[in-house]
Amino acid sequence: MVAAFVKAFAQLPDPTFRHVLWRSLLLSLVVFVALALIAGWFLQGIGTVAIFGWILLSATQVASLGILFTFFATGWLLFPAISSLFIGVFLDDIVEAVERRHYPNEPPGRSLPFVASLAVTGRFTIALVILNVLALIVYAAFFWLPIVAPAVYFTINGYLLGREYFELVVTRHHGPNDARALRRAFRGRVFMTGVLISVLFWIPVVAFLAPLVAAAAMVHVYKDLRPQIA
Repeated sequence: MVAAFVKAFAQLPDPTFRHVLWRSLLLSLVVFVALALIAGWFLQGIGTVAIFGWILLSATQVASLGILFTFFATGWLLFPAISSLFIGVFLDDIVEAVERRHYPNEPPGRSLPFVASLAVTGRFTIALVILNVLALIVYAAFFWLPIVAPAVYFTINGYLLGREYFELVVTRHHGPNDARALRRAFRGRVFMTGVLISVLFWIPVVAFLAPLVAAAAMVHVYKDLRPQIA
């Protein structure tokens, strides 16, 4: 499994990877900026706010702080979901590049129809967003116990990211029902791969490369499992 990530990182200089990276980052940035601006627009109507009884902030200052907070909060909390959504759209490019380089003698997978790919990534993106937002309650309730937040984060995102990337990759070679059956059959491997993916999203700077590495690594994980698939 670690070897799959090593191979994925080694292929990052591939021109296909670079093109997908810039497109997905640009689209993700547009989403984050839009969310921040929407938050600032709502906060404009608050008026003057007193903090700790003596610091007064105008509506403009509150809005500006709200924009900054929303930008960084969504960047940390929702980046795995948003960037995975766009990587799902460009997934075929990544998978084809990996298969050309490492598995040229094996039959290539079928390109997923755009609607089907968007449906899968959209479903998991919504689940990621909802569960990570709900996890904030757990983080707040157990702020005094530092181990809880990482454990919850890696469990939720490990499961969902592993599930999403595995099904996206495997559906190119099997039907959707078969892909889900295979994911359940190899749930331990899929989950641990998802945890490693979520670790990449946790690391600053590396997080920007995480969606590409995740997609490429999952191709290698699937190829390693093929001898066990009847």
